[in-house]
Amino acid sequence: MREYAHFHALGMALRIKKPEFWQAAREPINSSAYDMPEEELDDVAKHTVELLCSDPGINKYEDRIRKSIMANKSVKALMAVEENEPWVSIVHGDGWVNNILFHHAKNGKVDKVKFVDYQITRMSSPLLDLPYFLCTSSNADVMDNHFDELLDVYHSRFVDVLAKVGCNVSPFTKENFIEEFNRVAKNELFHCAMALKFITMEVQQDDDLGDIKASVMLSSAEKIFFDRSWKVVSKFVEKGWI
Repeated sequence: MREYAHFHALGMALRIKKPEFWQAAREPINSSAYDMPEEELDDVAKHTVELLCSDPGINKYEDRIRKSIMANKSVKALMAVEENEPWVSIVHGDGWVNNILFHHAKNGKVDKVKFVDYQITRMSSPLLDLPYFLCTSSNADVMDNHFDELLDVYHSRFVDVLAKVGCNVSPFTKENFIEEFNRVAKNELFHCAMALKFITMEVQQDDDLGDIKASVMLSSAEKIFFDRSWKVVSKFVEKGWI
């Protein structure tokens, strides 16, 4: 979370301090490599709702889940490019744990990380990365007991980095941070559910991973998918995002 805050704060500092460069970079950065046809995405959204709600524990939230997913099933919604000032920076877009490289010091502890795979990077609210990362890459203990604590870690680091590079941090109060986080998080359930499908699938040798729709998104799911989805849905309900 500290490294995400550092990454996002530097992107925001670039926008604030070099606005002409930021404007010139907007088009290439916002160019998307994501090209699933809308009708296929609609099929995936419907299947995701049915799959999630086939679980007895999750099923009681079917109306909320369906409303959230069907409202955010378009490529435009998944690839949100918006400028809700002052929360505008460079968003990774697919920052789950497998897109992070970890460097270990001699004592075995992680001392550096690097983000990789910037295929769907764009300029938008940096906080879009947070619910996705926390919900797809955290274990049950983190989801249950340290979720808000990690948000505090992020915010403190974010403000600290901005201050160190000479940016005005007064717009980025904790209250404004939580307000923006909740605003973007309520649209992320479909994104998180699709990611969990990838993360938890059992890959077979004859699977055609080139056909993402058939081999992954419209396939059945493992028990671990439902276990992790339950944690995610519960968090979305707890926070009032759905």
